Amino acid sequence: MRRLCCVVLQVGNVKLVSSSDVAVDAYSGSVTFQTVKKSDEGRYACTAINDVGSDAAYTQLRVLGKLYHPMDVYYRI
Repeated sequence: MRRLCCVVLQVGNVKLVSSSDVAVDAYSGSVTFQTVKKSDEGRYACTAINDVGSDAAYTQLRVLGKLYHPMDVYYRI
């Protein structure tokens, strides 16, 4: 079994790093958004690298609009 050297997560050509809005776990290859914004749209890549080569997986994130929770909607009577 080959040992995994590293996992690189990126959107476009920019490497993802954790911030107050985004949690990046390079070990598991996961990205968790606190709140998704239109500016988060893009092509996301996860590249795993070890001593025999590398492989990548891609996904496209599209933000279509705001999702409203029923408790966030107020009615005027």
